[in-house]
Amino acid sequence: MDDLQLKIHAVRAFTSHCAVGDTISMDWKTIGLAGAIIFAGHFIKGISGFGSALFSVPLLMLILDVKFITPVFLLFDLMSGALLVSTNWRMINRRLFLWVSVGLLGGTALGTWMLLSFSHDMLKRILGILVTGWAVFILMHSNDENDNKNDNENDDERIHSNPGKTVSADSRAFRLAPLSGFLGGALGAMFSVNGPPIIIYLTYILKEKRAFRATLYGIFFADACYKTVLFTSQGLLNMDVARFALMMAPFLVIGALAGSWLQEYINQNLFRKIVAVILAITGVTLLI
Repeated sequence: MDDLQLKIHAVRAFTSHCAVGDTISMDWKTIGLAGAIIFAGHFIKGISGFGSALFSVPLLMLILDVKFITPVFLLFDLMSGALLVSTNWRMINRRLFLWVSVGLLGGTALGTWMLLSFSHDMLKRILGILVTGWAVFILMHSNDENDNKNDNENDDERIHSNPGKTVSADSRAFRLAPLSGFLGGALGAMFSVNGPPIIIYLTYILKEKRAFRATLYGIFFADACYKTVLFTSQGLLNMDVARFALMMAPFLVIGALAGSWLQEYINQNLFRKIVAVILAITGVTLLI
């Protein structure tokens, strides 16, 4: 009976905002605005390697219901994750992948329950706090060019002197892997924003950049596969979501390609600060 009530609650919340139960009833202005936001989010991802959902989802929540947005981004994650993992799987740190995945199991299940149970306004405020905090973190930890240069030199030295040593020597840090996975899984299920806890953790413990990216891709793809099972069982994934994701796919592809092409010509430190300011403004807007 409790499961039935949860599903009824989800359906009512899903259909109560912007007529998201039927993508055909969306006006073209909303579709165009959503496309522009998704383009901008994946343009940022093309430049920085991550951040598409963190940028796009808070803005999309101002015009669409989170119970519709999150499954759409799940389909995006599945498509991009399959491609990225297929080309980087050899570099995945399997020990870290397994430990983080242990936490994902519980966190993603909890996040799915919260997505179904909490109102749009409540979820919007939770995301507002998260986005504002992440923006402050970016502004406080923006690396200057000298730091980036030193990191590159250290990585090169590490690869040549000891190719197998890519993880921090502090083995106690492994104890935090399930916690980062739990937090990332919960946030990912609610908002498709599973990046911050996992990225912060992997940045600390995984020193070699190629292994960092590959492990991150693997974790995100595993989480997307798990969410697909949970979301399908709860009725969050349906044909309306699939049609809207397909409609937004060109914006995603063009944004990612443009960002990848322009990344060499953009000052990444300045760019991240600009994105952080936009995130801070968006976060405050969600809280109002």
